[in-house]
Amino acid sequence: MAAAILSDQKSYGFWDLFSVSARASKLLSDGPVGLSPEARAFVERQYLPPLGPAPTELWKLIAKGGDVSLEPLDPVLERLRGVVGVEPSPAEREFYRSYVCDGSRCDQLPAGRQRAFRRLLQSHSALHRNVNRDDFVSIREAAQGQDPELARRIGHVIALGWDQMARVHEALLTGRFRTTLEHLLEWSRLVMMRRSSSPWVRCL
Repeated sequence: MAAAILSDQKSYGFWDLFSVSARASKLLSDGPVGLSPEARAFVERQYLPPLGPAPTELWKLIAKGGDVSLEPLDPVLERLRGVVGVEPSPAEREFYRSYVCDGSRCDQLPAGRQRAFRRLLQSHSALHRNVNRDDFVSIREAAQGQDPELARRIGHVIALGWDQMARVHEALLTGRFRTTLEHLLEWSRLVMMRRSSSPWVRCL
């Protein structure tokens, strides 16, 4: 994979895919890049203590960048995987449900639309497994009578490449990060193909 693609986030836009929604949810502060005070407090409370004494290699990687191995897995990533885990803790569920699922701190969220979507998702799908396209079709039908704009936006989700999304999800759950990237890049290729454009990043 060309190193320039992943090292120049400002130009290639991977960072924007996550930062826009994170800023809207108030996980990132407005203005210069950085966590909001509430998100910083959660990270310091939830994730830093399990790391133990300051992991020098991790801070150096954050501050100066560098290379990490995915196969075999770099010790820094191995340590982080142990902290984050596969299943979210009760504290993580509560925190991210409030910020991301319910959008409780989102200034631009109209009349609890995100919370309504979360409730529809709970009532029309089994969240212990991968949510599939049929689930979202049912959710869109249920939303149509409550919030036509929400139903319209769910329609965009239905148009996504579901098989590829499931592959990404499975690779993340099993800690196969290189495979995750490969599936993400294939997903990007399929999206660009539907737009009659060429993919702007690929594995070498």
